[in-house]
Amino acid sequence: MPEQDEKKSLIINTLKGKSLLKQKVYDNTFEAFCMVKDILKSLSKDINTNLSGLDPRIKLEYTDRSNFDAQLKVAGDILLFSMHSNIFQFDREHAAWKTSYIQKNHFNAYSGIINIYNFLADSFKYSRQDDLGYLIARVFINHENQYFVEGKRQM
Repeated sequence: MPEQDEKKSLIINTLKGKSLLKQKVYDNTFEAFCMVKDILKSLSKDINTNLSGLDPRIKLEYTDRSNFDAQLKVAGDILLFSMHSNIFQFDREHAAWKTSYIQKNHFNAYSGIINIYNFLADSFKYSRQDDLGYLIARVFINHENQYFVEGKRQM
């Protein structure tokens, strides 16, 4: 029976530790995503003020689509910012595992993700479901509010 209690205790402690960790990661990621949305909104207002008097089609259009999605229309493109509602651990093959930061504490490998996609604006305008969007960057945020950005080019 003591061995069974020990295993039960280990399971409970693991659940407590990981659940708290994942909640902290989620909170940090959501806070960062709200900051991104505020910056996009402010940026679009600022740039549009500087573009006033030009062709009215040349402007930035910010849209808050939901708690987890926002978009910024820039000319003929739409940048879609999307926060995933789940928390993930980097795949064991990911280069992040080779860093001393994650090797020192494996909990540092758990992160929330903000994806940034580029779509043609007409794909949304004309509801073209088969048009492809391109993932241009992913922002990973962990429990210590440390972040890692993956993109098409070095950042």
